[in-house]
Amino acid sequence: MWFAVCWFVATLAVAAIAYERERNAALWFFVALLISPLIAVIIVLALPNLRRERLEQQRHEELMRAMNPSYSSAIVLDGQPKLPIRTAEVVTVGIFLVFAFFLVFHGFP
Repeated sequence: MWFAVCWFVATLAVAAIAYERERNAALWFFVALLISPLIAVIIVLALPNLRRERLEQQRHEELMRAMNPSYSSAIVLDGQPKLPIRTAEVVTVGIFLVFAFFLVFHGFP
């Protein structure tokens, strides 16, 4: 029973990571549920972060507008956009560490 609960919680964490990286959370939930949360989180983290790429593209466009004299001078860059905190990834690592500790010291259920 404990194994199933840990598997499901880790699967939810994989979906949260996928959501934060602007991937399809439902798809990654089912992928993690079927294959393994550990394998799925490795795949999700290996894929490009779409949110970061979008923010970098916006930042680039703002800089280009600021450097182009044909745009009005009312465009003010208020600094770089802040990247999202990767809390889901931290939680997932914690869950996997607890799960690994449980398996090492208590064996498989």
